[in-house]
Amino acid sequence: MEQDTSFLKFLIDEEIYMINENKPEIVSEPDVENEPDIENELDIEDEPDIENEPDVPPGEIFESPALNRQRLKFRNTSVVLLDYQDMNSLPKVNNELLAKILKSVKLDVDEVVKVFKEQFDQINEKSFENCSIIGFFLHLPANLSPLFSTPPYKIGTSGNNKFLYCDQLEMIHEDKALKRKLWEQLKVLYNIP
Repeated sequence: MEQDTSFLKFLIDEEIYMINENKPEIVSEPDVENEPDIENELDIEDEPDIENEPDVPPGEIFESPALNRQRLKFRNTSVVLLDYQDMNSLPKVNNELLAKILKSVKLDVDEVVKVFKEQFDQINEKSFENCSIIGFFLHLPANLSPLFSTPPYKIGTSGNNKFLYCDQLEMIHEDKALKRKLWEQLKVLYNIP
């Protein structure tokens, strides 16, 4: 007997899925021995071979053509991860502070790649090759926690990458002690005496 569930759309905003409680009975197991090996025929890989991808100039974002989903790749550059939705949501005062921070380590704000919150799901620890990554976060996103396994204001390494996790720019802007901690770690990260 079918129930009318059309009234639910007026009560619930989220998508719902109805599950039929009558489970079908499995008559026989599928014959997997005679099925073709689709993975071998299509040459499916878990991760792309980054050795065969073109070199990317410093400061450029590279989207790997070997992936069906968009995963961002970065090589030989400095990357700044910002806990803002996009460039338009970055307050001017914080953009100016970021420019000062980068200038202190002899980088121009246009030389670094800025990655915003809307792109965080497109990166993971394999997205970087020979990069210096600085993350400014209010709360460290779960998918980025493997990158920043060290405590805040401590440099971590993974392969040929260096990672530094800091507080959000607003907090650093208002706190001289945090500015000092950041400066000490930036000098190490960028080999400044």
